[in-house]
Amino acid sequence: MESSKTHSVTYDGKDALATLVAEFLGGKVTDAQAKIAVEKVIEEATPRRRHELQQFIRDLGILLAVVPAHWRRDIMVKVAVKIKAKQEKRARQRAFRRQYPALRHSRMLSIANWFFCEDEVTNIFVPAVSDYLLEYRRALKEGGRWKAFVVKVRHWHAFLDACGLEKWGKVYTWIQRLSALVIWIWHKLHSGS
Repeated sequence: MESSKTHSVTYDGKDALATLVAEFLGGKVTDAQAKIAVEKVIEEATPRRRHELQQFIRDLGILLAVVPAHWRRDIMVKVAVKIKAKQEKRARQRAFRRQYPALRHSRMLSIANWFFCEDEVTNIFVPAVSDYLLEYRRALKEGGRWKAFVVKVRHWHAFLDACGLEKWGKVYTWIQRLSALVIWIWHKLHSGS
């Protein structure tokens, strides 16, 4: 009678990488075909790239060594699915940034992306931020830096309201009072004196 050790499944780092490639390609190739392609890439790579790939495969094999053999492929399939989902999300974000080039480096949208889902950012924050940018640029042209500062304070206040940060209590009330004071002073300075 043969022991189970002789029939143990060997699934090393190269197999894991092949599974990632096969799953990433959406099942267009089998694991065996992907493994052949991985070996070919390693053979044709520059010495430095070959060394990097071999280290990656070794490290992947070490990581998988602690996992039971029958779970290794399933884990790599899940990793591939997560990588694909992340890349799809990044592609949607890149398309969104190309659609609104003026909003690419907006701090408001960066903050909103941390706390809210993509649909809420698109439907709620993009119109608010685009209005802010248009009004801010117009204020810079018409009235200079102080008018633009007041517009900035007002829109950041509206942004914080949209985020629901008014629940912060006393800190938020003081910020609100301070912004009202700044607006009042600005109006007093520019009202005809």
